[in-house]
Amino acid sequence: MPVGSPIRLSSQLTSTYRLFLRATSAAVLHHPTATRNIRKLYRPIFDEAANVDVQVKTTRDPQKTKLLEQWLVTWNKRVDNTLELLHSSATTRGLSHRLTRNIGFLTHAYLKSRMRKGQVWDPQLPASAPIYSIRPGKVPTAKEKKQQSRAAFDATVFHSVGQVVRLAEGQSNISLGRLSPVSVPTTR
Repeated sequence: MPVGSPIRLSSQLTSTYRLFLRATSAAVLHHPTATRNIRKLYRPIFDEAANVDVQVKTTRDPQKTKLLEQWLVTWNKRVDNTLELLHSSATTRGLSHRLTRNIGFLTHAYLKSRMRKGQVWDPQLPASAPIYSIRPGKVPTAKEKKQQSRAAFDATVFHSVGQVVRLAEGQSNISLGRLSPVSVPTTR
Protein backbone atom coordinates (compact mmCIF):
# COMPACT_ATOMS: atom_id res chain seq x y z
CA MET A 1 0.00 0.00 0.00
CA PRO A 2 1.51 3.37 -0.96
CA VAL A 3 2.55 5.75 1.77
CA GLY A 4 -0.11 8.32 2.65
CA SER A 5 -2.99 6.38 1.13
CA PRO A 6 -6.01 5.89 3.42
CA ILE A 7 -6.55 2.43 4.85
CA ARG A 8 -9.78 0.94 3.55
CA LEU A 9 -12.12 -0.85 5.90
CA SER A 10 -12.80 -4.49 5.22
CA SER A 11 -15.69 -5.18 2.89
CA GLN A 12 -17.21 -7.45 5.56
CA LEU A 13 -17.43 -4.52 8.01
CA THR A 14 -18.93 -2.07 5.53
CA SER A 15 -21.40 -4.71 4.31
CA THR A 16 -22.43 -5.47 7.89
CA TYR A 17 -22.91 -1.77 8.61
CA ARG A 18 -25.15 -1.34 5.55
CA LEU A 19 -27.13 -4.40 6.59
CA PHE A 20 -27.47 -2.91 10.07
CA LEU A 21 -28.79 0.35 8.63
CA ARG A 22 -31.48 -1.51 6.71
CA ALA A 23 -32.31 -3.79 9.65
CA THR A 24 -32.69 -0.93 12.13
CA SER A 25 -35.12 0.81 9.80
CA ALA A 26 -37.17 -2.33 9.28
CA ALA A 27 -37.13 -3.16 13.01
CA VAL A 28 -39.01 0.05 13.83
CA LEU A 29 -41.29 -0.20 10.79
CA HIS A 30 -39.39 2.52 8.92
CA HIS A 31 -40.46 5.21 11.38
CA PRO A 32 -37.98 8.07 10.70
CA THR A 33 -37.46 9.29 14.28
CA ALA A 34 -37.18 5.79 15.72
CA THR A 35 -34.80 4.77 12.92
CA ARG A 36 -32.57 7.77 13.60
CA ASN A 37 -32.55 7.05 17.36
CA ILE A 38 -31.69 3.37 16.95
CA ARG A 39 -28.95 4.18 14.44
CA LYS A 40 -27.43 6.66 16.90
CA LEU A 41 -27.13 3.78 19.35
CA TYR A 42 -25.24 1.49 17.02
CA ARG A 43 -22.95 3.99 15.31
CA PRO A 44 -20.36 4.08 18.18
CA ILE A 45 -20.15 0.27 18.11
CA PHE A 46 -19.32 0.28 14.42
CA ASP A 47 -16.86 3.16 14.90
CA GLU A 48 -15.04 1.08 17.49
CA ALA A 49 -15.01 -1.94 15.19
CA ALA A 50 -13.66 0.21 12.35
CA ASN A 51 -10.82 1.41 14.60
CA VAL A 52 -9.97 -2.18 15.52
CA ASP A 53 -10.12 -3.19 11.85
CA VAL A 54 -7.62 -0.46 10.97
CA GLN A 55 -5.38 -1.46 13.89
CA VAL A 56 -5.36 -5.07 12.69
CA LYS A 57 -4.16 -3.91 9.28
CA THR A 58 -1.50 -1.54 10.61
CA THR A 59 -0.15 -3.38 13.67
CA ARG A 60 3.11 -5.21 13.21
CA ASP A 61 3.05 -6.98 16.60
CA PRO A 62 1.67 -10.54 16.09
CA GLN A 63 0.39 -10.85 19.68
CA LYS A 64 -1.55 -7.60 19.48
CA THR A 65 -2.90 -8.57 16.06
CA LYS A 66 -4.10 -11.90 17.47
CA LEU A 67 -5.88 -10.15 20.37
CA LEU A 68 -7.52 -7.67 18.00
CA GLU A 69 -8.66 -10.48 15.70
CA GLN A 70 -10.16 -12.33 18.68
CA TRP A 71 -11.99 -9.11 19.62
CA LEU A 72 -13.35 -8.89 16.07
CA VAL A 73 -14.55 -12.53 16.20
CA THR A 74 -16.43 -11.83 19.45
CA TRP A 75 -17.79 -8.59 17.97
CA ASN A 76 -19.00 -10.47 14.87
CA LYS A 77 -20.88 -12.99 17.04
CA ARG A 78 -22.57 -10.18 18.97
CA VAL A 79 -23.48 -8.38 15.76
CA ASP A 80 -24.94 -11.58 14.28
CA ASN A 81 -27.09 -12.07 17.39
CA THR A 82 -28.14 -8.42 17.30
CA LEU A 83 -29.11 -8.71 13.63
CA GLU A 84 -31.23 -11.73 14.55
CA LEU A 85 -32.95 -9.60 17.21
CA LEU A 86 -33.57 -6.79 14.71
CA HIS A 87 -34.88 -9.25 12.11
CA SER A 88 -37.23 -10.75 14.68
CA SER A 89 -38.34 -7.23 15.61
CA ALA A 90 -39.11 -6.46 11.98
CA THR A 91 -41.08 -9.64 11.30
CA THR A 92 -43.00 -10.14 14.55
CA ARG A 93 -44.68 -7.84 17.01
CA GLY A 94 -43.53 -9.76 20.06
CA LEU A 95 -40.99 -9.12 22.77
CA SER A 96 -38.15 -8.26 20.38
CA HIS A 97 -40.24 -5.57 18.69
CA ARG A 98 -41.29 -4.06 22.02
CA LEU A 99 -37.66 -4.12 23.19
CA THR A 100 -36.44 -2.36 20.06
CA ARG A 101 -39.25 0.18 20.20
CA ASN A 102 -38.65 0.94 23.89
CA ILE A 103 -34.91 1.29 23.36
CA GLY A 104 -35.72 3.84 20.66
CA PHE A 105 -37.99 5.69 23.09
CA LEU A 106 -35.29 5.67 25.78
CA THR A 107 -32.72 6.99 23.32
CA HIS A 108 -35.11 9.75 22.29
CA ALA A 109 -35.74 10.68 25.94
CA TYR A 110 -32.02 10.68 26.70
CA LEU A 111 -31.15 12.87 23.73
CA LYS A 112 -34.07 15.18 24.46
CA SER A 113 -32.99 15.57 28.10
CA ARG A 114 -29.50 16.49 26.93
CA MET A 115 -30.83 19.09 24.50
CA ARG A 116 -32.71 21.11 27.11
CA LYS A 117 -31.89 24.77 27.32
CA GLY A 118 -29.78 25.84 30.23
CA GLN A 119 -26.45 24.79 31.60
CA VAL A 120 -24.81 22.21 29.34
CA TRP A 121 -21.40 20.66 29.63
CA ASP A 122 -18.85 22.09 27.25
CA PRO A 123 -15.98 19.65 26.63
CA GLN A 124 -13.65 22.51 25.72
CA LEU A 125 -13.81 23.97 29.24
CA PRO A 126 -12.05 22.45 32.24
CA ALA A 127 -14.17 20.98 35.02
CA SER A 128 -13.14 23.84 37.31
CA ALA A 129 -14.40 26.54 34.93
CA PRO A 130 -16.34 29.32 36.67
CA ILE A 131 -19.43 28.63 34.58
CA TYR A 132 -19.82 25.28 36.36
CA SER A 133 -19.45 26.59 39.88
CA ILE A 134 -22.19 27.99 42.07
CA ARG A 135 -21.36 31.49 43.09
CA PRO A 136 -20.99 31.81 46.87
CA GLY A 137 -23.71 33.80 48.55
CA LYS A 138 -26.11 33.41 45.63
CA VAL A 139 -29.22 31.43 46.39
CA PRO A 140 -30.29 29.30 43.44
CA THR A 141 -33.55 30.35 41.85
CA ALA A 142 -36.52 28.01 41.57
CA LYS A 143 -35.66 27.43 37.91
CA GLU A 144 -32.06 26.51 38.77
CA LYS A 145 -33.25 24.17 41.53
CA LYS A 146 -35.63 22.49 39.09
CA GLN A 147 -32.84 22.11 36.51
CA GLN A 148 -30.51 20.64 39.14
CA SER A 149 -33.11 18.14 40.34
CA ARG A 150 -33.95 17.19 36.74
CA ALA A 151 -30.26 16.67 35.93
CA ALA A 152 -29.79 14.52 39.05
CA PHE A 153 -32.86 12.46 38.16
CA ASP A 154 -31.68 12.00 34.56
CA ALA A 155 -28.23 10.93 35.71
CA THR A 156 -29.68 8.40 38.15
CA VAL A 157 -32.22 6.95 35.72
CA PHE A 158 -29.96 6.68 32.70
CA HIS A 159 -27.10 5.25 34.78
CA SER A 160 -29.43 2.53 36.09
CA VAL A 161 -30.78 1.78 32.63
CA GLY A 162 -27.20 1.58 31.33
CA GLN A 163 -26.35 -1.04 33.94
CA VAL A 164 -29.39 -3.13 33.04
CA VAL A 165 -28.50 -2.89 29.34
CA ARG A 166 -24.93 -4.08 29.99
CA LEU A 167 -26.24 -7.03 32.04
CA ALA A 168 -28.67 -7.99 29.27
CA GLU A 169 -25.93 -7.72 26.65
CA GLY A 170 -23.63 -9.97 28.63
CA GLN A 171 -26.28 -12.60 29.30
CA SER A 172 -27.64 -12.72 25.74
CA ASN A 173 -24.38 -12.04 23.88
CA ILE A 174 -25.96 -9.21 21.87
CA SER A 175 -25.28 -5.54 21.52
CA LEU A 176 -27.97 -3.00 22.36
CA GLY A 177 -25.91 0.01 21.36
CA ARG A 178 -23.97 2.82 22.98
CA LEU A 179 -24.75 6.49 23.17
CA SER A 180 -21.94 8.83 22.35
CA PRO A 181 -21.80 12.09 24.31
CA VAL A 182 -24.10 14.74 22.92
CA SER A 183 -22.41 18.02 22.15
CA VAL A 184 -24.75 20.94 22.46
CA PRO A 185 -23.61 24.54 22.12
CA THR A 186 -23.87 26.32 25.43
CA THR A 187 -25.78 29.53 25.91
CA ARG A 188 -23.47 31.99 27.59
